[in-house]
Amino acid sequence: MSHLRSALLSVLVLAALLMAACVSSQPFDRPPLPDDRMYEGDALDLTGSAGSDALPSMPEPVGGMRAIQSEVRYPPSARRAGLEGQIRLQFLVAPDGKAYNVEVTGQRGFPRGADAKALDDMEYEAKRVIYESSWIPGMRDNDAVPVRMSWPVSFRSN
Repeated sequence: MSHLRSALLSVLVLAALLMAACVSSQPFDRPPLPDDRMYEGDALDLTGSAGSDALPSMPEPVGGMRAIQSEVRYPPSARRAGLEGQIRLQFLVAPDGKAYNVEVTGQRGFPRGADAKALDDMEYEAKRVIYESSWIPGMRDNDAVPVRMSWPVSFRSN
């Protein structure tokens, strides 16, 4: 009888833990990305062969690359699929220190045939992080100027 009681208690504890895990796991929230963040006009293009001496000071994220990476939320769909890799983005850093025209230009490290939903969630998350980040704009002759650039966002399950 005591074996039956301890087995029943074990099953109840396991069921409670599973229910708590289901309740505590947050769904991947995908609020709309800014649709008003298109920058019209000329910008210096640093995605090609312009070289690092094209500007006296290049745009950089406030807090550095670590600040951007610390804001990345690993999508649950990507975790379930076991995906790790890098999403490369191209965007414009405007004189106001915001990112505009964020586009995915490539992926690195993902296997062929990887889960399409997981990849889509990762691309969304990479764009979200860039849109929400603050940038120190590129400067030329002591004036902030719009600069088109490329940036990687990495996804690692730690």
